[in-house]
Amino acid sequence: MRELLLFPHSHFCEKAVWGLDYKGLDYRKKFLFPGIHMMQVRRVAPQSSVPVLLEQVRVIQGAGEILGYLEEQYPERSLNPEQSVFSEALALEKRMDVELGEALRQIAYAYLLNYPDYCKACFVGHAPWWQRAMFQIFFPKLRKLLHKVYVKSDASVADAVVRATNAMTELDGRLASSSFLMGDRFTRVDLSVCAMLSIIVQPDEHPFDWPVQPSAELEALIAPLRERPSFQWAKGVYKEYRQVRV
Repeated sequence: MRELLLFPHSHFCEKAVWGLDYKGLDYRKKFLFPGIHMMQVRRVAPQSSVPVLLEQVRVIQGAGEILGYLEEQYPERSLNPEQSVFSEALALEKRMDVELGEALRQIAYAYLLNYPDYCKACFVGHAPWWQRAMFQIFFPKLRKLLHKVYVKSDASVADAVVRATNAMTELDGRLASSSFLMGDRFTRVDLSVCAMLSIIVQPDEHPFDWPVQPSAELEALIAPLRERPSFQWAKGVYKEYRQVRV
């Protein structure tokens, strides 16, 4: 049985989960404990990041790499764009992973690390009681680490807000004349960008329930984005194309 190492609410992990579900593949989800996960992942992969797909002797690390691998091994229900726009499409996907995905992650951590119960629900809400108790103990150190790695400074967070807003503006423009970002059908670019947006869209079709978002400051940032075409488009794409395998 293939196995996916992941965090439940990570939008980068959702990109890989969606790809596996879209292909109709059976797999086992292995949820990792944050912080300790770095040692677990490094036992099987060159870096400490998730998602990681384990299939027989193969180890595929990174959401984009996993999508590429799935296309090579399981070409049915193809997610690849047409060859004529393939390179341009992958460049857009990679850029949006950074300008949108990484920026939204930084913004989310900047506000939500102040709410231990919310973080516990996202990271280990699915876990047995003893892991939830461990999280409570380790969270102060984990919070400090995540702040150092991802949040960095107020100025850096402000820059992330600008980058994410600009990325959504670009998406709005691309979607003005098409229901898809590249070509005339649903592809990995649409899947990827919607997965990146899931952290703020929080669609009902997401495979994991979202806890109630507790930060009024973060809500004030997100509220104006809900009227954007790209936000509404992502909700529609989730409804149309996100069939969750239980």
